Amino acid sequence: MILSDTAIEYLMEAYAYKAYGKQSINKELDVQYTAKGKMVEEESIILLSQLDKTLYTKNEERVENDFLSGEPDVHNGENIMNCTKIIDIKSVWDYPGFLRKMNQKLDAGYDYQLKGYMDLTGAQEAEIAYCLVNTPDTMVNDFKRRLLYKMNVATEENPEYLIQCAKLEHSMYFDDIEIHKRIFKVPIEPLTQDQRQAMYDRIKVCREWLETFHQEYQNLNK
Repeated sequence: MILSDTAIEYLMEAYAYKAYGKQSINKELDVQYTAKGKMVEEESIILLSQLDKTLYTKNEERVENDFLSGEPDVHNGENIMNCTKIIDIKSVWDYPGFLRKMNQKLDAGYDYQLKGYMDLTGAQEAEIAYCLVNTPDTMVNDFKRRLLYKMNVATEENPEYLIQCAKLEHSMYFDDIEIHKRIFKVPIEPLTQDQRQAMYDRIKVCREWLETFHQEYQNLNK
């Protein structure tokens, strides 16, 4: 089995973190879009619970077997190993982005991530829930400061600045949109036996590739 460039790129990221705790700088610096997701995760869980009239639990536990390991976002019930449903929460940045998700093909990586969680926990249901929740005030205020600097106006009372601030706020808060229009769900099917076998076989190949790479890397410039 030949590994793709994308697979090797991922393996190198995993190796870098495992070996020295180093991460990709570009991904870490892309905080504008990732920071909101981390800050509003609880709000997204509440929104989803309200829509489904079900109390969902934020997972804090890593689950693993001999082949897979991960931390699912949300599950029903009190214990993740006894749950029947796994949910991956994705808090969308803005309203146009939310609408685009409804018309985009799901990334295969997301699909198999949830399939893996189902295989680890025994859950028979899983979904990705794209949620549109208000941007934290701290981030809104930060954008206002950037806007003030960009417009180069004398004070925050400048009429044109106030107009643009109002537009900014209107596009970063979403309470004016009904709850059922702020969540888009993508159901995920469990692994078939053939898919499970193919995934585990691929993991074995990746492990062998990494072991070979590790030996070559240890002997670099010797």
